[in-house]
Amino acid sequence: LRAAFEPYLKILGNPAASNVSEAALVATALPQPFLLEKLREMANASEKERHWDRQQVLEGLARLGTRAAWEVIADVARRGAAGSATDNTLRAYAVTLLGQKGDPVFIPVLLELVSAGPEELRGNALRALGLFNHPRANQVLFEKLRSPSPGDRVNGILGLRNLRSKDAVPALIAMLNDSEAQVRQVAHFALQGLTGQKFKLSTSAPPREAGRVRERWQSWWREHGAKFTPARQPPCRDW
Repeated sequence: LRAAFEPYLKILGNPAASNVSEAALVATALPQPFLLEKLREMANASEKERHWDRQQVLEGLARLGTRAAWEVIADVARRGAAGSATDNTLRAYAVTLLGQKGDPVFIPVLLELVSAGPEELRGNALRALGLFNHPRANQVLFEKLRSPSPGDRVNGILGLRNLRSKDAVPALIAMLNDSEAQVRQVAHFALQGLTGQKFKLSTSAPPREAGRVRERWQSWWREHGAKFTPARQPPCRDW
């Protein structure tokens, strides 16, 4: 296998080659353990060096699936690619992959981003925490429902939606009483996604209307909560 991949590795080492994208596709679609260092190098390539999609490289590392490969993804989430610490789009994608993996060993990386990461990454990390179904991750999501930041409350709600647990339903119903219209709307959206119920709440609903909808949700929960089990959707990924 190493011999079969050697021509592609030579192409990837030559930025002037005309078929770099084809070689990158081979390396990321069919990753092998001996490609780890090349994939790490590709994930950390600078703007001038890069002739491939670094998100595609992260996917290749996820397909490789070794602990070392996932550590590269975690490192990109934590610090960004080398020389590109401000590339938060790539970091956000790495966070998404860690959430899809769902390995609790990476929860500290996301908690670090929630507490000290750039504002635009905090939301990604909170939403990803809901995919772990882990006590520590769940605790943080419930705590964020009381955050003074509406953005944190919104992303805490979306994280609980990703959790897909009946334990989240009462807390989401309570968030229909939030002072911010956006938070109330997202809580309503999360409840619909979890339960399949389609109570109507207009986008410009004042607190009084939201209160009436909250009462409908509470009534539904009293009637159905004891037997309710959210459907868990299978992950959409190829690793």
